[in-house]
Amino acid sequence: MARSGSTVAFNIVCDLLDACEKPYAKYYSGDFSSSKSISDHVNQNEKLSFLIKTHKVDKILFNLSEKDTGKYIYTKRNIFEVSASIIRMSKIKDSPFYKEKGISLYELLTGLEIHVSEYNKRLIYLLV
Repeated sequence: MARSGSTVAFNIVCDLLDACEKPYAKYYSGDFSSSKSISDHVNQNEKLSFLIKTHKVDKILFNLSEKDTGKYIYTKRNIFEVSASIIRMSKIKDSPFYKEKGISLYELLTGLEIHVSEYNKRLIYLLV
């Protein structure tokens, strides 16, 4: 879920792995062209631990997280706080959420709909 504190959680896990002196590679899903390319990369380097940050989980990434000792961390935040964060970040020029004219109600509702659908999809993967 975007605007849920996922970057903070990602950085905390990185710090924990660093403190344990555990060798690992960290990536953002945007570093790869597709979920399949992420999976292929991980499978080609099985002796190395990976930390992958993404806001979009599909069957390939879910299966990858379930493989062997794979783990996943899902951040969830109150939808009203997400809304406030999106509106606040839309006013900051260096933010990827920046909107020159401010965010419209339609854009906000569309964004929230995406967040809810991501969360529901994640629940489906967990239940399957």
